[in-house]
Amino acid sequence: MADCKYLAKCAVWQRFNSDIKNIWIKNYCQGDKQDRCARKQLGESGQKVPVNLLPNGTTLEE
Repeated sequence: MADCKYLAKCAVWQRFNSDIKNIWIKNYCQGDKQDRCARKQLGESGQKVPVNLLPNGTTLEE
């Protein structure tokens, strides 16, 4: 499966510095959960994507 076309510019990953980032990316940006990514769904529907929204629909605390 090809990487998500938004991976390179996905703002949420700038907030991570640990290996957990790689797990999220492997599952949602490079894996079979791409179509379930909340960030991708919002963006493709024309809505603003909050910078703290995670692919599974939960949000990071500020």
